Amino acid sequence: ALDRKTKEFVAIAASLAFKCQGCIEGHIKKAIKYGATREEISETIAITMGVGAAAVVDLTDIAADNMNLKLY
Repeated sequence: ALDRKTKEFVAIAASLAFKCQGCIEGHIKKAIKYGATREEISETIAITMGVGAAAVVDLTDIAADNMNLKLY
């Protein structure tokens, strides 16, 4: 149901999450082929970074709670 450009945005995010450099490069090229702008690709990357950062904070909070630590 998703158009090809949107699928490539999802693939870019997944490639970043799974740390596949070749995948990232390939999906960025495909996204451009399907009409993605630099701004759209940049926003896709920024969203992925934000989710990744939030996941680290969440896991850190859980670990600290399990160890009865106060991190901040």
